[in-house]
Amino acid sequence: MGRDDPNEMKVGTVNNGFDADEKSNETSFGIEDSKSKKSGVQLDWKDLTVTGSENDQPKTILHSVSGCAKPGTLMAIMGSSGAGKSTLMNTLTRRNINGLTIEGKVEVSGVSLGEDISHISAYIQQNDVFIGALTVEEHLRFHARLKLSKKSKKFQTEKVLEVLRIMGLQKCAQTVIGTPGLSKTISGGENEAAFNRV
Repeated sequence: MGRDDPNEMKVGTVNNGFDADEKSNETSFGIEDSKSKKSGVQLDWKDLTVTGSENDQPKTILHSVSGCAKPGTLMAIMGSSGAGKSTLMNTLTRRNINGLTIEGKVEVSGVSLGEDISHISAYIQQNDVFIGALTVEEHLRFHARLKLSKKSKKFQTEKVLEVLRIMGLQKCAQTVIGTPGLSKTISGGENEAAFNRV
């Protein structure tokens, strides 16, 4: 991508919004942070090239993109429509990548996880996938039944109640989610908090 390319994507640290807990050495899936003094994990991507197809012709979506997300920082990924922001997020988390050819490395604190990264990562997408006719609790129960299908109903219920408590959603647990543009009954913050745990 050229310097004046309107479709160029920019990646950069916005600020050090919060510090990770420096007393804790615990990290998800036993991954140790060897590159940062802060507790937490670091995400690195190196020379990522993603190719798809358009009208049966190969199309390069990302070309040799590299970057790093350090623990305890807030990062912005900016670019015009079609610059490859969603493709980058999907590639980093190994989601929605059917039909794409991916080259390059994605590492979590120096460990290359490949497809396993989808088990320890998530991001909030542009469009919510809520069922607007359900209450917040019903929506969480629905997803618990899908994702924890091998667990008992008691375990599923305990997890749902735990999520409601942790995310501060108890007050709106029995509130209908609603549908944007038609009927909206929970706030944007509550919407994001619920979606973040699905």
